[in-house]
Amino acid sequence: MITTSKFYLLTIIKLLLQVELVEIKENLYELIYPHILNFRNLWYKYGICIFIIMRVLLCFFLVVLLIQCETPTDEVEETNSIESYCITGDCIVRLYTEENPDENGYHHIYRTFGGTFPPRFDLNIESSLMKDKYVYNNVYNVFSYFSSKWNYTVDNIVFSLPLYNPFQSLYSYNGIIPIRDTIVTIDYFKGEIYPVVQETRVYHSLKDDVLYSKKIIPLFEEMIGDTMTVYSDTSFDSKIHILDSIKIVIHEN
Repeated sequence: MITTSKFYLLTIIKLLLQVELVEIKENLYELIYPHILNFRNLWYKYGICIFIIMRVLLCFFLVVLLIQCETPTDEVEETNSIESYCITGDCIVRLYTEENPDENGYHHIYRTFGGTFPPRFDLNIESSLMKDKYVYNNVYNVFSYFSSKWNYTVDNIVFSLPLYNPFQSLYSYNGIIPIRDTIVTIDYFKGEIYPVVQETRVYHSLKDDVLYSKKIIPLFEEMIGDTMTVYSDTSFDSKIHILDSIKIVIHEN
């Protein structure tokens, strides 16, 4: 049981703690309340001005955003127009071969097959000159890709190598003469499928008053009598692309 003396002691301690808490609260209130009053006075004095400034800034940014999004119609037509890039007006691409096309637009190529190497022909391409501001260090950034639906499968690669003997070979004015040839067969690429028209890009260079380039295309006996369509994709400084195609009929001499 708690004695009378202990009870009085606990009561006194409790009262002292309450008094200390009340003093702490009063001290905090006295410390914070002046700042609250200052903030309230500042808000009453400048709050309306701050609110008006914020609204003006918001309206300003909205107007700037609308001006950037809205482009004059004339400027859009000038930027997207093909005529704005080439000297001649329209940017033109022309595909042709050594043979003139017939009345239906087909080019007829005649070659001799059965030799050591497959015959081939040149597919020529011309394009319009670009304006000076699209020419970099006197170089036109115009290039073309080519493709077709024709592919070929690689068989064994066979070629001959001359053999020399520095002690037994004969010599001529041009150097040592081989004593015989040897046949080398490489089957590493056997079964690989490759496109007849290589898809690597070719760059156009200045020739007379146009830009010119060509693609060398091999021919195979299986193509005799068939029509090969070659497609081209020409890029003018990567700003516009012009697609074209040409139809070629393969004949044997």
